[in-house]
Amino acid sequence: MLILGALTTDEERKIEKIHNLYYKNMYLLSYKVLKDHYLAEDSVQISLVKVLNNLEEIQIVESNQTKSYLYIITKNTALDLYNQRKKIKQVTNSLEERSYIVDGFFVDEYFANIGTDMDMQYYIKKLNYDDQLILYLKYHKDYSNDMIAGVLKTTNEVVRKRLSRTRKKLKQIMGREEKGEKANG
Repeated sequence: MLILGALTTDEERKIEKIHNLYYKNMYLLSYKVLKDHYLAEDSVQISLVKVLNNLEEIQIVESNQTKSYLYIITKNTALDLYNQRKKIKQVTNSLEERSYIVDGFFVDEYFANIGTDMDMQYYIKKLNYDDQLILYLKYHKDYSNDMIAGVLKTTNEVVRKRLSRTRKKLKQIMGREEKGEKANG
């Protein structure tokens, strides 16, 4: 959940209660805006950090005032994430081919020219463009998580989680492909 070490016991209980009571509704609202499971989770996490930073604003956890406060924070956070995703420059070369431009560099061009490991190129191209982009920034540009967070206008924690998910997806793709080859070979 969150790092709770610096909180008093009352603050810790309060944030836990907020999480337990409102997480599902916050997630559903975020998902309604973002239409993506992982981004909705990220949005709720960012919202909870915002709530944690302004915990004194919440007097009574189980109140309409708190519910409204969380609704506003969650909706605005989800809309911010939605707008940030739209800001990534997208160039449409054809209906089938899309490219992202980061620092004047075509990400597709990078993945098409990996060359040193054709297998890895094959697997990376099976990822969606958001996942390819985060791998590009991390491993080609050697950006730190903080730098990636700045480029994508998100938090370090969201970047860390997205990188973790992307690596898991890549391992799953590679595992499925290997199993398929063994079954066929």
